[in-house]
Amino acid sequence: MTVHLPLITTSELRSFRRCKREHHLSYRLGYREIHKAGPLRFGTAIHNALEVWWSPATLGNFEAALAAIDSNGEIDEFERAKARAMMAGYHARWVDAEFEVLGVEEQFETVLQHPVTGEESQIYRFGGKIDAIARMPNGDVFIWEHKSTSYECGFESTYWKKLKIDPQISAYYLGARALGYDVKGCMYDVLRKPLIRPKEIPVVDEDGVKIVMCNGERVRTKDGKKWRETADTKLGYETLTRPETPEEFETRCLDAIIEEPEKYFVRGEVPRLEKDELDAAHDRWDWAIEVHQSESAQRYPRNPDSCETFGRMCSFWEICTGSGSLDDETRYHRRTNKHEELKL
Repeated sequence: MTVHLPLITTSELRSFRRCKREHHLSYRLGYREIHKAGPLRFGTAIHNALEVWWSPATLGNFEAALAAIDSNGEIDEFERAKARAMMAGYHARWVDAEFEVLGVEEQFETVLQHPVTGEESQIYRFGGKIDAIARMPNGDVFIWEHKSTSYECGFESTYWKKLKIDPQISAYYLGARALGYDVKGCMYDVLRKPLIRPKEIPVVDEDGVKIVMCNGERVRTKDGKKWRETADTKLGYETLTRPETPEEFETRCLDAIIEEPEKYFVRGEVPRLEKDELDAAHDRWDWAIEVHQSESAQRYPRNPDSCETFGRMCSFWEICTGSGSLDDETRYHRRTNKHEELKL
């Protein structure tokens, strides 16, 4: 009789390391928050656009990538404007890069194996999905991983340094080989989000002069010859403003990107030595054992250090504190596929 072992992924192990209670609710019970947080919505929109841009049928097709963003119903109009600006900058910076795309969103599944004894787990199999695999002009095959971030992501940044032990990258080496690819390395392709927000725009008259008001009337300069263009709170002078439009916001984001493209788009190789892969395999095996032990004991301790990340409370905060219910259909839904990124 064939035994189908449950699949465990890097994303699941990351959730377990972050908080065992979150992992249990999300990956064992299958609950997800219905409305994604802003950064997650935005990241998904960018990822979908990159998938289209990298797909062989639409490779380098900027209009198709924009259409993927515009069709995303989860992001608001200003998030959409920022995503469009980022893809415009990405396209301009990398459209002439030479490579042959061998696969996009490549899903893999393989044995979970002890790195020294070769023992195969009788509890889990290991799986995941690789953003892209491409062959360079010299024939070398590389894994490609796309990420969007709001952090500084230059080669000397903390963001880049942490990639040296990133378990996801090590997992991709394993996955690519399971798919039959002899990979040379991993190219990390980072898009940084402009730290720009919509703002109020000064209203101007038909001559392009800003309008300053006081007590409902437009203010002139002291000599009375011109219209005043600067505010003065002490005198009660206020510049008349209006909300920035999404189109104006998109242009402003794009201008910032064009001024410093190397700040917003960073692409480089993240190598893995044999020792690095061995260390990662040990980590993967040991963490999988801890997951099983936690589930067997039916103990899922909370981790208060992870309740707040990126200025937002965990989606299960109300559940852990007893102020909410998983039965609240306006907040949570239960999925049969607990690995949302995979087609199972």
